[in-house]
Amino acid sequence: MGWALAVGRVGAIVAPLVAGALVDAGWSGRGLFGLFAVPLAVAAVAVAGVTRLGARRDPTPELDQQHLPPAVSA
Repeated sequence: MGWALAVGRVGAIVAPLVAGALVDAGWSGRGLFGLFAVPLAVAAVAVAGVTRLGARRDPTPELDQQHLPPAVSA
């Protein structure tokens, strides 16, 4: 989880820098959106794959309600 957060933070820092450099190089807004849509599509496919893989095999059995501690109310 920490690695995922770190990669997200690095992407949040690097993406505007890359976009600024590409705008300075003459890229249009349409080209930038197309370029940045590629990693988004790859991430969507990866999430769908992980979700599908997790749906095939669920390692956690159903919890028995009798063995859970009582809920604490404030």
